[in-house]
Amino acid sequence: VDRVRKNARVAQRVSDLKRVQSALDLYYAKNRSYPVTGGAWRGECASYSAGGTYTANNGLVIPGLAPTYIPRIPVDPQGSPSSDYNCYLYRSGGNPDGTEYAFLAHQVIELYDGSAGASYAKYPEFYDSIRPTTAWKISSPGRVGF
Repeated sequence: VDRVRKNARVAQRVSDLKRVQSALDLYYAKNRSYPVTGGAWRGECASYSAGGTYTANNGLVIPGLAPTYIPRIPVDPQGSPSSDYNCYLYRSGGNPDGTEYAFLAHQVIELYDGSAGASYAKYPEFYDSIRPTTAWKISSPGRVGF
């Protein structure tokens, strides 16, 4: 039963990342920039400070994306507002701001223990070179440094 739940969470994260990436592509096609955060990370974790600032603000994790480009910003299937684990984070930057983005499935428990097929071997498109054992990432082309 536990393995079935883990597999379901992994499948949900994969779906969420792909849906957010499609919505961000649509947003960019219309606006010629990505939603702006001023270089700060935004998410629904209890706190986040490594590698930048963090702002908890629920539906505004990706400002301006929902409901026009995606009905709602997804929430990690195991996420909790009181936890620093299993949450989605978004950041935009570049010069000017909005030319680049990164969206993370942050502190994913299944990546720590390698369970449920949550591996880069199975999902190489989500590889995060900065957080290889704790996160999956989608990003604008070339945005390796976030």
